[in-house]
Amino acid sequence: MTNLIIIDDEVKLRGLLKRILELEGYHVSEAGDARSAFATFRKTRYSSSYLRHKTTRRPQS
Repeated sequence: MTNLIIIDDEVKLRGLLKRILELEGYHVSEAGDARSAFATFRKTRYSSSYLRHKTTRRPQS
């Protein structure tokens, strides 16, 4: 099974994309920010990722 990750801060959009891709037979993980995405990358090898470039949250310093 192909592993994909969706990285986006919009929960509803992530959920929608995840459901669609799972119906197509993919194993999909989600991350709401870069920190959780990197934690997930350490655990799983992914074939592809979706990252929305422009997010509403600003990184914490």
